[in-house]
Amino acid sequence: MATDRSPAGLDVQPFVATRYRDPAQLPHLTSPAYDLIPPDERERLAEADEHSIVHLTLPTFGAADAARRLALWRRDGTLVVDDRPALYVYDLAEEETVSTRGWLAAVGLPANGVVSPHEATVAAAVADRLALREATRADLEPVVLTHDGEPGAADELAHRVVAQEQPLLDLTDDGGVRHRLWRVADPAPIAVVRADFAGRRAVIADGHHRWASARQDQAAQAGPGPWDRGLALLVPTVPHGPRVESIHRVVPGLALDRAVAAASDAFRAEPLDPQADPWTLLVSAHDTLVLLTDGARWVRLTEPDRDLLLREAPPGWHDLDVALVDAGLVEARWHGAGSVLLRHSVASALATARQTQGVAALVRPTPAAVVLDLAARGVLMPRKSTLFVPKPRTGLVLRCFADEPAG
Repeated sequence: MATDRSPAGLDVQPFVATRYRDPAQLPHLTSPAYDLIPPDERERLAEADEHSIVHLTLPTFGAADAARRLALWRRDGTLVVDDRPALYVYDLAEEETVSTRGWLAAVGLPANGVVSPHEATVAAAVADRLALREATRADLEPVVLTHDGEPGAADELAHRVVAQEQPLLDLTDDGGVRHRLWRVADPAPIAVVRADFAGRRAVIADGHHRWASARQDQAAQAGPGPWDRGLALLVPTVPHGPRVESIHRVVPGLALDRAVAAASDAFRAEPLDPQADPWTLLVSAHDTLVLLTDGARWVRLTEPDRDLLLREAPPGWHDLDVALVDAGLVEARWHGAGSVLLRHSVASALATARQTQGVAALVRPTPAAVVLDLAARGVLMPRKSTLFVPKPRTGLVLRCFADEPAG
């Protein structure tokens, strides 16, 4: 069994990257994270190019086929392997926002609280990612870790690299996010980055199932090796950290009047002007606000009875709007936990509510500081309650275990 060999802080290592040979083709070959791709989009991406990364991350014929394709692409030159280990500065920029910037690295998989989750995982999803990792012996997508403390030497170095050097890769995805990558292979700056992170801890912002699968893979090994690390993008909480957005709930087949009636014992319910901008209302609200809609009519839920709604929930959930919805409404009053659908935007939640003749429950984003505080205290939030954005582009950089020392 592998044992925990991690230091008190983050163990950040350079790695040998596998990358697509032709950078000009990256917009067509890369994709969003695997769990953000609906089936129809997956089919479009797969049909658009036989070398699309989705053939690895969401393989049509299972993990063994992904492993076969990865090996073939490395042999035929579709993918090329860097000549030596490196770290990478990764900058993600959206219009009119501060860019999210951090370091892409192979990070040790500690069992001692250095890296904390902020939400629970589903066993089937972990098993799916574990099968893919075991078959490919590779990290196909990075986990996103947001680390603590004030910006330090690693952040200053990343700023200088971005300001002074030309990026290795530069592409803008379909959503308007610009992805830029710089390779840092010299020992001196690598030592600076490693020393900075050695005293830091982190919270998993995105990739809980991949991180859990990597930990299971590590535990199954007989000794040390590349499986003791996972590919991760390390970003600070501020000023170049990701934003947290809401993940809204839709319960198909639930009539709005029945949903409101079932909620009225624990909330104050008021009709809302259908012309109001729901997103503006949510992000400007200082107290709990849940908006219910069937796509035509709207109801505002405020002044929750937290003790009634969250009688059995962890204490840390009492100030989370999404917990009030999940535990207090969906599970306890609407009995729709088995069929609840998750949507990442107000527009998609409204469209789904109309299509399914159901009800959308729109919630405020949970502040990043709250997410990090709960994680540090060991409190797991409800599943899929936060959306950290922007996300890394899958396929820019892969990490294959065969390219790294076994010990």
